[in-house]
Amino acid sequence: MGIGFVARGAPVNLVIAPFLLALWAGFGLVVDTWLRIPWRQPPMLQVFIPYIVLYTVSLFGFLFPLWEMGWRLGLPYTVLFVVHTVLNASSHFVGAEG
Repeated sequence: MGIGFVARGAPVNLVIAPFLLALWAGFGLVVDTWLRIPWRQPPMLQVFIPYIVLYTVSLFGFLFPLWEMGWRLGLPYTVLFVVHTVLNASSHFVGAEG
């Protein structure tokens, strides 16, 4: 998506988010699939922090241009982001008690 934006001469704020999301996906591929680093339990901060920062910054990179275009675009994305974050975070604790 980012390459398409660049090809059409899009502003930088529309190009950064897809590239950051691709970087996050590549980082996850290397850490989880190729190297098979067990970084989630217990959390390894040297993997956890870049993983979370890349993911969050890329999602906010999609959000900010939508808010610049108007609240009718930004608000639904914000609501979906919050719902996604709550469901994702809560799924990591299912069955952790027992």
